[in-house]
Amino acid sequence: PRLAACRLRHRTSAALRPMPKSKRAQKVTLSKTVSKGRERKVAIIDEVRDCVDRYKSVLVFEANNMRNAALKDVRVRLRSSRIFFGRNKLIAAALGRTAADAYRAGLDEVADGLLGGE
Repeated sequence: PRLAACRLRHRTSAALRPMPKSKRAQKVTLSKTVSKGRERKVAIIDEVRDCVDRYKSVLVFEANNMRNAALKDVRVRLRSSRIFFGRNKLIAAALGRTAADAYRAGLDEVADGLLGGE
């Protein structure tokens, strides 16, 4: 009987103590990168809209595993143009994702093509 009382007392004291924090699941970031911030995104949106006003057409192309020489050829042929690489969601937001949000008529369809729609 005495042994049972000791066990019971041990269980109640353990139930009152919180469990120690596990050190196994902690993520430690070692990078020193700084966030680019909202201002940069707004500047890109403004630049995309400025290019929509400046140029008469918009081209969307996909460049998967393109070599540097081929990319250089594209840049030479489109020298008088402005090329935006990546940031598809940001460019789509600048053009307008829906017909109501579109910066110009029909640009919502271009944004849909950027985001993978057909």
